[in-house]
Amino acid sequence: MRIKRTQLVVEIPPDLRTQLKVTAAARGISLRDLLTPALQQIVAEASPPGVLKTQTMRGETG
Repeated sequence: MRIKRTQLVVEIPPDLRTQLKVTAAARGISLRDLLTPALQQIVAEASPPGVLKTQTMRGETG
């Protein structure tokens, strides 16, 4: 199944970006892999129960 990706542009202060990159590098993952779970958690907390789960089952993310 093909996963559709989209871009999200967010302005991040340089010092925070550096900290995020260092954290991702220490874990051996990409910045995207570091941030995606956090964004999914925010959506899950803000969405009615079952909304994110349904989208994930169809192969879509966030």
